[in-house]
Amino acid sequence: MQVIILAGGLATRLSHLTEDLPKSLVEIMGRPFLDYQIDLLRRAGIDNIVLCVGHLGRQIENYCGNGKKHGVSICYSYEDMPLGTAGALKNAASLLNDVFLCMYGDSYLPADFHAMMQYFEVRKELAMMTVLKNNNRFDKSNTVVE
Repeated sequence: MQVIILAGGLATRLSHLTEDLPKSLVEIMGRPFLDYQIDLLRRAGIDNIVLCVGHLGRQIENYCGNGKKHGVSICYSYEDMPLGTAGALKNAASLLNDVFLCMYGDSYLPADFHAMMQYFEVRKELAMMTVLKNNNRFDKSNTVVE
């Protein structure tokens, strides 16, 4: 299973922490947030990761390298300017398998990724999205769930 992590944003809401540091490398309890995401994926048996990076992306690549120190394989897709979700996926198309999972670089979703993938494959749909019904508690909800 392959996961693409979108970590190319400008992190404007965290500007005091991210002027010189990409959001994915902001430390939480002494470790960069990206460590937690990669550990979550590795524990789920996922070791093929594509990082879409932009703003200060070289710092992310310098920190993670090829992923070996995390027990995974990491490759990178660089954006010269923010492309948004669809633009980042299109930009990384040559690195992607036909079927992959996509996560945001500032999200932590402890889920059964294999069950999600099985559900997706059985449905034979073009795409599937898993979201948290936020009810505007943490940020403005931007997905309509009906």
